[in-house]
Amino acid sequence: MDFGGLYGDGKGMVGTPSIDPRSQSQIANLLEDKDAAESVSLLTEYYAKSGRSQSKVRLEWKNLTYKVVLKDAITKKYKEKTILNNVSGSAESGQLLAIMGPTGCGKTSLMNILAAKLPKGGYEYQSLSGEILVNGQPRDDEKFRRVSSYVLQDDFMYAHLTVLEILTLASHFYCPATMTEEEKSELVHAVIMELGLVKAKDTLIGNDKVRGVSGGERKRANIGIQLITNPAVLFLDEPTSGLDSFQALAVMECIKGLASRGRLVVSIIHQPRSQIYSMFDHMLLLSSGKDTFFGKAADALSYFQSQGFSCPEEFNPADYYLDILSPDNRTKELEAESANRITDISDKWSNSAFKTAHVTAQLTADSKLEGNVQEHIAEIGLDSSCASFAVQLKYLSWRTWTEVRRDWITTLVGTIISSIFGLIVGGVYSNTGLAQIDIQNRNGCLFFIGVNSTMTGLFAVLNSFPKEKNIVNTERANRAYEITPYFLGKLIVETPIRLIPTFAYGCILYFLVGLNPHRFGEFLGIAISVTFTAMCFGLMISAVMPTLEAANAVGPLLVVIMIMFGGFYIDIASLPTVADLVPYISILRWAFQSFAINEYRGLVFECEPGKMCLKTGEQVLTSLGFGDKTLNYPLGGLYINCAVFAFLAYVALLRSKAEYSPLNFTGKHFTSITKALAEANHTELSSENKFRFWSRVSKDVKESSVELTPVATQDPDK
Repeated sequence: MDFGGLYGDGKGMVGTPSIDPRSQSQIANLLEDKDAAESVSLLTEYYAKSGRSQSKVRLEWKNLTYKVVLKDAITKKYKEKTILNNVSGSAESGQLLAIMGPTGCGKTSLMNILAAKLPKGGYEYQSLSGEILVNGQPRDDEKFRRVSSYVLQDDFMYAHLTVLEILTLASHFYCPATMTEEEKSELVHAVIMELGLVKAKDTLIGNDKVRGVSGGERKRANIGIQLITNPAVLFLDEPTSGLDSFQALAVMECIKGLASRGRLVVSIIHQPRSQIYSMFDHMLLLSSGKDTFFGKAADALSYFQSQGFSCPEEFNPADYYLDILSPDNRTKELEAESANRITDISDKWSNSAFKTAHVTAQLTADSKLEGNVQEHIAEIGLDSSCASFAVQLKYLSWRTWTEVRRDWITTLVGTIISSIFGLIVGGVYSNTGLAQIDIQNRNGCLFFIGVNSTMTGLFAVLNSFPKEKNIVNTERANRAYEITPYFLGKLIVETPIRLIPTFAYGCILYFLVGLNPHRFGEFLGIAISVTFTAMCFGLMISAVMPTLEAANAVGPLLVVIMIMFGGFYIDIASLPTVADLVPYISILRWAFQSFAINEYRGLVFECEPGKMCLKTGEQVLTSLGFGDKTLNYPLGGLYINCAVFAFLAYVALLRSKAEYSPLNFTGKHFTSITKALAEANHTELSSENKFRFWSRVSKDVKESSVELTPVATQDPDK
């Protein structure tokens, strides 16, 4: 069977049908007709025919040192922290390298650096130095990211898609144009069989609210996506965390199988059971940012025994290593004892004959291979372009529709609540007539409808979109698709669904209140336009805000400001000069004007003889300050705001793409602060001079817009 090359011409896929029952039935039939052994052969054949299996990948890292400066939250003083200190090692295709160590030893930072995916947040306050080679040549970070995949500790996947659908989508996004639909189906089948997901293939992924696959199956499904991308190098951050021992073993057996078939696999492992430990080809032990052992896992016991650290018999070696390498902070005595032990182990490793004989020799051997495979590595991943725009839009729209369709409870509950709310509001304002007192009631009702339409559109997005950002950013980092088809697909699919509650609310309320009987169609059009504009506003907030909590805090606050400048509680013409521009970006200002103009045009009100009153709707509009405006004016303002909000949301999403720190980089603030720290350490300062000193250091860096938060929150010393 010919799966074609790993990548096609980079111009997208041709003839890719949608994920319909026929496509899924093909895979189902394959799963019934073929056994696990044949699935392995299918996967092996697919990998064998790809460019990534025709040459080995050797990854070497030498003297990696990673430092950051952090500001103490209490003393407000800066301090330098070393996350990694002269860490060296290597790995090659066909090996499973396990990185182990206690919490806070720098495992995740090392993994990020090796994968060329160290987050750039706060990079001006950090320093990264060392050397990383791929097949003896300096690593090209962008090319290396194209030939490698990174399975994060958190499994970001859509909750309402099945395992089969997740993997089938991945095949459409990542597989080359030369592959037929049948070949993609067989590849998905092979991955499902290889990962032991046959029984779970039609089960939803699930989340904390939706029942789905087990934790182990979820991990394996996430790994399956990376198998379809066919990486030359696979990085995994604690793939067994949160799993019971049996599930952890199943996941690691799968990972070991990948390495055995020619992939380079680097994985952080936390507290592996003995059977998992026996799978390791090589092992790197870290403690306090320093390497304490690197080499074949089978040689670790004899090495530590030669250094005076003998693992008890019938004791899991992995547990023993963590025991002797973990700092103990329960008491000062234990802290000092453990610190001395860790320093002793690190020093012995640095000066050991084992390190000289094995690590140095291996690094030297690695560099001799550059002439054999360098040209192959240069080609890997260069044709791994995303699918064509039409294909991306097609499948992203399908995914969004499937998520919304299966989460029908949310739409139903929203529609029911809006309907009940329409009955309540309609009851309060029921039988609004044409008397003078009804003018005030009518104004209040129209403004309230605008507020409700705005809130409906805003929260429909705020409560859903931020949850997708992690998934989208991860997939974009893997070059699955561009942001434009994702954004368009989301708007095209979700907009009609999110407008259903507004439609139900408007239909119920309009006739209960007794609004202008000749303007119902225009009323619904305005209500839908207001809701859609609010949705775009919500998208903008969600795209800019880093978390769901932040978006939910900022969104309502901005709506309150819009209400203040909506023209109902205050005459816009009377606003101070500094606030003149605010009403122009207030959805409520344009909504209220649109509803009012649509409602009052042509109405005639009752007026008792001898009393001053507003006899016509035009006079009411004049009293509100927009009697000379036509309906096109506020609708134009509404649509302009809608376009601006949508554009800003798109730009924010476009700019949210992950950025990574380069190797051998020192931030300017890291340099200035560490220099100041060195000055302080060599100078005796009085209390007054110390205060002046730290004030000067803070002043030197306060103009920077880069915060330390991203560095701290990513747990750099993990």
